Formats: sequence, structure tokens, C-alpha cells
Amino acid sequence: MVKKVKQVLLLFISFHAFWLLFYFLSNSNFFEGHFWYYYSRQIVIDSIGFVGFLSAVYFLFPNLNIRKKRCLYIFFALALVIILGWLQFEAQEWKINSDPYTTVAVKPNSVKAVRLQQPGGAIIYAMLKEAVYLLLGLGYAYMLDSIKKDKKAKALENANMQAELKILRYQINPHFLFNTINNIYYLALIQSEKTADALLQLSKILRYILNEKEATVSLGQEVEYLEQYIQLQLFRFPEGCIRKNISLDYKIRQRTIAPLLLITFVENAFKHGVSDRADTPILISLSNENGSLYYEVVNQIGDKLSKDSTMGIGLANLKRRLELLYPSSHHLELMEKEGHFIAKLHLSSL
Repeated sequence: MVKKVKQVLLLFISFHAFWLLFYFLSNSNFFEGHFWYYYSRQIVIDSIGFVGFLSAVYFLFPNLNIRKKRCLYIFFALALVIILGWLQFEAQEWKINSDPYTTVAVKPNSVKAVRLQQPGGAIIYAMLKEAVYLLLGLGYAYMLDSIKKDKKAKALENANMQAELKILRYQINPHFLFNTINNIYYLALIQSEKTADALLQLSKILRYILNEKEATVSLGQEVEYLEQYIQLQLFRFPEGCIRKNISLDYKIRQRTIAPLLLITFVENAFKHGVSDRADTPILISLSNENGSLYYEVVNQIGDKLSKDSTMGIGLANLKRRLELLYPSSHHLELMEKEGHFIAKLHLSSL
């Protein structure tokens, strides 16, 4: 209620400020010394129009959308035009022939002021003016309603997007854990001395995943997490199975990126590629140029693996996250070429 009162007061002040400026610019040089005297009459006349404007905004528009009562409120609109138009016509008679007007000093070469009378049809003109005020009120109310609906739609869309992103992010962790635990399980089976170190590395990665609640992280943090994941894989696979070239400027490392975005390519390469031999290494390239990020991972596909098998839940998840988070500033390319699976990502803005 208080908010609505403030809106009405603001509209009232804006309405009369406009008409004051209009009358001052158009009449100040005509009535010498009596502008404010006659403007007091115009305040009353224009306030009647303002009542029509408010009636359209807060009474007619909210109810015209009710189908069963639409005819009734159209009748109310016509009644308002007639009643307010008649009131405006009567208000125009006020002070029209008072002393200051009949004795007003006019400019040289002008005739002597005579008693004025409103022309025939003035009441119809007044009603038409009120109809215009009502139409302006309806237009204003429609504009406010459209803005409000647009805000609600955007808020709902944003809420739905955030909910979907949370679901997608929750899908990443179990997927990652399943693969990593399998790797450590393999180390345990062969009684590798690296098992304890692998568990320690896993704990560092889990700390990043579980403690990171922000929507974005620095690119430097994300790269560090990527390096830790690669180091964890090296406990199982030979040293030469990965060739990486990470070349990022200091400034771009300070920029933010959605968490767990870079890991998918590498995880997919280890899961579906031939990564246990040094002669078929996984190639990782991460660089920046002119504020853009370029990321590419290439791995050889095994003989029994088809193109479809490389498109697991991780890449589908990544594709959807990119569509939600970077709808117009990313380019994702996934392809199979000469027995290799190539994944490319270009982010044009971070």
C-alpha cells in the first residue's frame, strides 16, 4: 500500500511538472503578470485528467482482463469519460471572466479584452481529452504489466537455469569419483607403493570439489585442479602417456571461469582413449590469445571403440553447461579423425 501511494505521488508530481513547463513556455509571454493566477485554474483542470489517468491504471486495466466483466468495465470507462469530461468543462468556467483577466494588460496593437465564453462543443472536446487520459493510463499500465511479467519470466528462467546447473554439477562429482576410485583400486590390486600417494592426491581434489560453492572460480584454480587430476592419473599410467602444453598469461589466470569445466576433456580421454602406452599419448593444449581461451585434448581411440562410445555423460554434461553459462561466447567442437578423438573449446570471453 505504501509503495502504491509513493507511485501515485511520483506520478502526480511528474504530471504537473510537465504541464507547468508546457504552460510556462507557451503562455508566459502572453499574460503579463498573471501567469500564476491562471495556472491555478489549470491545476484543477489537469488534476481531473490525472484522476482519469489513475482510474485507468489502478481500476480499469486490472479488471478489463476479466472476460466475464469486460463489458461492465468498458461501460465504466465510458461513464468516466462523460463524468470527468463534464467536470473539466465546468472547471474551465472558473476564473475565466474574473477581474484580473478582464483588466489584463495586453501587448501593444491589441484589442481590449472582452468577456469570454466557451465555444459550442467545448464539453465534447473536454470528454475527448478525458478519453485520451484514460487511453494513456491504459497504455502506461500495460507497459508496467509487461515489464513486471518480463522480470518474472527472467527470474523464473534464471532460477530454472541455476537448478539445472546444480543438477549437472552434482552429476560431475559421482562420475569423477567412480573413475578415480577405479584407478586407485587398480593400484591397490597390484600392491603399488603409489596407492597412498594417490589417495592423498584424491583428497586434495575432493577438497577443491566439495569446498568450492561459488558459481565461478579463478582460471588459475581450475588449471591447478586439472594438473592435480593429471598427476593422479599418472599413478596408474606411464609418464609419457600425457603431453601437455599449458601456456597462460598471469592476467588471464586471474579471470573467472565456471568450476569443473576443463576436466571433462581429459577425463573423457582417459576413460575412452588408449592412454596406457607412451606411443599413443593424450595431447593437452591450453592457451590464451587476445583475452580468449583455447583448449584442446586429443586422444587415440581403441579399435573396439566407436565414435558414439566417446560421447559419454561427461561431454553431454559439458555441452549443456556451456549452453547455459556461455550461450554466445563459446565454440565447442567434438570430432573423430584418423582414429583420434579431438575435443576443442574456445571461450571468447571470461
